[in-house]
Amino acid sequence: MNVLTAKNTPKENTIVVYPNPGIEDITIDTRSLKDRKLKFVLYDCRGALLKTTNLAASEQQLSIKEFSSGVYFGVILNNENEVLATFNLVHQ
Repeated sequence: MNVLTAKNTPKENTIVVYPNPGIEDITIDTRSLKDRKLKFVLYDCRGALLKTTNLAASEQQLSIKEFSSGVYFGVILNNENEVLATFNLVHQ
């Protein structure tokens, strides 16, 4: 599984997260995945759970404006709670 944090052409089994760094919103693009029952989980740098969201669309925008500037840890899970991807997310 590949995670790209810039907007470019996704390859098969690639999750694209952009913009990174983000200010108010990020977009998670999972169009190249076959599994459509996905979940996004966001943790702070200490490992505290901040947000859990079901990804209802293959390209979904999520708000991060309620969080302070810093580095966060994102996880994409399938419907069996298996980790498909992990990535760092910078909030400006």
